[in-house]
Amino acid sequence: MPIRIIIGIISLCAAIASFSYASKLVDRMFDEIRRNNDRRWNYSELGSWARKDSFIVSEYQRLCPRGKLHAFWRASIVVGIVGFAALAVCMVTGLR
Repeated sequence: MPIRIIIGIISLCAAIASFSYASKLVDRMFDEIRRNNDRRWNYSELGSWARKDSFIVSEYQRLCPRGKLHAFWRASIVVGIVGFAALAVCMVTGLR
């Protein structure tokens, strides 16, 4: 089996795992916000989109300044993007 196929499979698995972990971290941040927030929290846990995730991260940073979940979330997103970029490189080099 060619090495680029092995690297492509590993990159795909790393990207999917890191994006799944990022989603779980957003859920944990959501729970922390709900626990630490005084006012009524009217956001639904269902669905995820970029604006909602960035709002949850900024709200988490505001309410929990010593928390580290937002740093892990950003690192997980970066690992996912790098994994998909490596997969794209493996696929493009295989077209020659």
